[in-house]
Order: sequence, then C-alpha cells, then structure tokens
Amino acid sequence: MSLGDKSRSFIVSYYSVIAVAINLLLVVMAVWAHSAALTQRWRWVVVAGILLVATAGADFWLKKVYDKRQATAIYEGIVNQLLRAAAVSILQAAKAPKEHIRTHVMLPDPDQKHLKIKYEYGFNAEDQDKNISVDIGTGCAGQAWLHKKLVLCDPTLPNEEGMGPHWGIADEELKKIRKSVKCFMSVPINSAKGELIALLNCDSDNTMTEMHLKDEGLQKVAYSFSQAIGVLLDGMR
Repeated sequence: MSLGDKSRSFIVSYYSVIAVAINLLLVVMAVWAHSAALTQRWRWVVVAGILLVATAGADFWLKKVYDKRQATAIYEGIVNQLLRAAAVSILQAAKAPKEHIRTHVMLPDPDQKHLKIKYEYGFNAEDQDKNISVDIGTGCAGQAWLHKKLVLCDPTLPNEEGMGPHWGIADEELKKIRKSVKCFMSVPINSAKGELIALLNCDSDNTMTEMHLKDEGLQKVAYSFSQAIGVLLDGMR
C-alpha cells in the first residue's frame, strides 16, 4: 500500500476525530481573527484569516476523501456481488459436471506491465494464484489485454502464437496456478469512453468443452457482466 493510500485509510478510520479537531480549529481561528480585529492588530488578523481559510480548505478536502472512500467501499461490494452472480450464471448456463468456477477482476499495475487480481470470487484459501502477477502479453489474461479482445485458453495446449503450453507465463508465477484448472476465459472491461481498464476472468476445473466457453450465448453472458463491472470501476477512478 502506498503512502497516499495509507493516509486515505487513516482519514477514513479516524474521520470523526479529525473532523471534530478541525472544527475546533476553525472556531479557534475565527475567535483569534475577531479578537485581533477588535484590538486592531491587523497583521494577526491577516495571519488568522489565512489560517482560517487553510483550515476550512483542509476540512473540505478531508470530507471529499472520506466521501470518495465510502462510495468506493460501496462500489467494491457491488463488484464482488457481480462476480458471484457471474460465476453462478456462467456455471448454470454451461451445465458443467463439476460445480466449480472462479471469477475475478484483474487490473494493470501503475507501469502497465503486469496484471494482478483486485477482486475475486470462488478462490479457496490454498489457491495461491490469488496473488499471481501476469506479464501483459503472456497467459490468457495478458493476451486479452494485449489484443483487447476476449481470449480463451486451455492451459494444456500451446496457443496459436507458439508461446508454448503455458503461454509464456514466468515459472515462479506458473507454480501459483491451481493445478486442477482446465480452462480460462478473459473478457475486456472497458470504460464509458471505450478505454480498456480491466479484465473479467473466469476459470474452472471443468474442461473448455464442458464449460461451453466457445458458445456465443455464454460469452454474451460474460460480456454483460464485464459491462456492468466497467460502469462501477469507472465510477471509482
């Protein structure tokens, strides 16, 4: 977590205390300015006025940070619910033999070189790939980001670009992937302006055929959830 994120988390956690302290400061600054004006100490009036404006500005900024974090928390809760709904909908549409599916949203890191999971549903405690880092251009997700389109992957087969059976994923990241997973689907998540901002991914212990991932109707289901999640992610930017 960056210093900025830590600061915002601190503000949200202790907002009530900070807000009371700032309001007390506003009162003190106002009284000081009034007292200085009565005694015609104009230099102190100016100083008190500047501090009063600065304190009021800080109060306004803190409220904006708090309100945004509260809204973000609500949006994040809805994203998690949509991931659950997507998993249930896709599994029901596929009528696969195994009741197993995982869904998650991947976002790029600040340098736009790696993709990491931000929100997830269906991961077990022992699933190490919750913390996977995928280089853009590798793996199912990396290829979907690179080409800005839906990509399907059978991890046991090489892809069409000759990247090998594991699609170029680094060995240390490859070790994290759930061993029983047999298929992946990565769907672009776009902003209202059409900018690629994230990926909706799903995988399963069922095979590609059992999950019917090549079925156009099932892909439309996935796209509908990616669009809904895109609206929420757009609102959090």
